[in-house]
Amino acid sequence: MKKIASSIALCILVSGCIAAPTDAVVTSFNGDSVDIQLNQIDFLTPEALASSRANADRRAQEICARGPKKNAEFASARNIAAGQYITNEARFYLCLD
Repeated sequence: MKKIASSIALCILVSGCIAAPTDAVVTSFNGDSVDIQLNQIDFLTPEALASSRANADRRAQEICARGPKKNAEFASARNIAAGQYITNEARFYLCLD
């Protein structure tokens, strides 16, 4: 019985990590810069976090290409607490010629 309970507890703990990358949400764009937010980064696996950041890079490039300056360059990132256990990552990109 203890083995079954241990197995169930282990399955619940392992399923707490999210393997799929989160969507890159554009929070602001002014022609010179783009802010992109990744939600709930605490629950992502390292591979999903890397994929989410790559998606944010692609999305920033896409958005910068719409304005007069065509290339997005990553400038900074900061973590934003969205609750006691949830952290979002705000990524800032400069749009350059």
